[in-house]
Amino acid sequence: MAFFIATIAAGTEFYHGTGSATRVSGMEWLAFEPEHALVFARPGSNRMGLHKNRDVKNTKVHIDDFRRNGQKADPDAQQIVKRKSGDQSSKSRIHGYLHTYRTKHALRLLYIDGASAAKSDKGTLDLQDFVILHYNPLHKSQLRNVTEVGEDHIRAARMCQMASEKWQGQINGFLRMEAGFEVILCDFEKDLDPVRISQAKGIDGPPGMIADSPAYFKAIAARHHGIGGERVKLSYDNYISLFTYPGVTYIDDTGRPRVNKTSTSIDDVLEALDDMILQEHYPATTSVNWQAVVDMIVTKYSDRIEHLASGSTPTLKEFKTEAERPLRPFIDYSNRNRDEENMLCKEHLIPWNSRHSNTTAARAILEVNSVICKTLFSITHAETRTLADGLSAAQALQKYLAWTEWKKCKGCNSNEFCFVPTWPIGSAEDFEHPRCVSDVRKVGRDYWGGYSSKQRRLDPDVVPDVPRRVREMLNGSCPADAVFGLRLECLVSRISSPQHIIS
Repeated sequence: MAFFIATIAAGTEFYHGTGSATRVSGMEWLAFEPEHALVFARPGSNRMGLHKNRDVKNTKVHIDDFRRNGQKADPDAQQIVKRKSGDQSSKSRIHGYLHTYRTKHALRLLYIDGASAAKSDKGTLDLQDFVILHYNPLHKSQLRNVTEVGEDHIRAARMCQMASEKWQGQINGFLRMEAGFEVILCDFEKDLDPVRISQAKGIDGPPGMIADSPAYFKAIAARHHGIGGERVKLSYDNYISLFTYPGVTYIDDTGRPRVNKTSTSIDDVLEALDDMILQEHYPATTSVNWQAVVDMIVTKYSDRIEHLASGSTPTLKEFKTEAERPLRPFIDYSNRNRDEENMLCKEHLIPWNSRHSNTTAARAILEVNSVICKTLFSITHAETRTLADGLSAAQALQKYLAWTEWKKCKGCNSNEFCFVPTWPIGSAEDFEHPRCVSDVRKVGRDYWGGYSSKQRRLDPDVVPDVPRRVREMLNGSCPADAVFGLRLECLVSRISSPQHIIS
């Protein structure tokens, strides 16, 4: 539920899989990992069909190009040709091409947070369909019989048109996460130099399969906690969280945040988005890396909180001692001052010149830090009279934080990786309890649910009634008892998540 400006340095290499050996010169998709791009290196993988050798700025999207029953080829650069079962050529070895490109200059992208390239009905596309394209929506009447891949091409083309016209070319494209991180680049010829175009290894097997799936999923899973190599830098000091706009988000009946597409406050979000994109450019290096600050906080406290909440400490005295250990640097045992101790703890690991910053990230992190410190100090003080009281406080703190650190797999073998639902596969059980796997054929397929353009456009326009505490959270006023109730979303979208970028 957030937008960031992302910067990619000149000279960064990207990969593109396709069925053609001809360099791309229009709008297309780029992968950070070659294993990701190789999935699409096969005949028929070509989203260039609509925009090949054409200027996106002057391109009009023709819906008929994407009809399932139309005569034109489906411009699908990210999907494998699906031949009819009776086609004998489906048994032959097929191959495509892996393109390597290098950025001519620094790229400025709009990062759309979350699994924003996953085609699902779980809200993954809300930021694009209901915010960015709020006044140029994908109408259900236009999308009848359009494939989900065709719909995504239309979505990307319209966003690139906005980048060129409304945003005056101030961004080069969009950064999203599907299975792995990807870039929708609006003009390959303008922004990229070709480095190498090579024929990929031929594929044996049924059309539609992911060849060498262990290598593919392991490569993209390795980047879930960060693209790495400082290939991407985010501006954390000026970003947009929808949770700070009253009425723009709501919690659906599955507990997931969604965009209220009828909210008049979406205009405020769009105005802020324009300001963020069109403002004077500042190097991302001038921004405090708040994600790195969060990572240090999580590293410091996660094991301790998990241990306290586990109930494995046998006595109240030992429990209090365990809670006090991370707090000792903030205590002057010759002159106890509770307020000063809380302040020192709260500001620990926060850059000294940003401790009074009014940015969303700074305020959210200080608020969460304060909750951690106050809870741990309360356990150590006299008001915690029984082990049950202390355990209840620790468990409430763990629930409030909901850090993904506590869902990580532990002890995967060298041929395994930690699997979480990765579009388009995974199950509800995988979401609740990620596990080490080496063969994705053994994972479930029910997490992402069905996806239908028609169903998405037929969503009711009335926002469901939600409990008082959730309404207060979304309106930006944290209830007094938020310490044990609401999570970080009380001020901003969750900062520690499986899909965040670390430079």
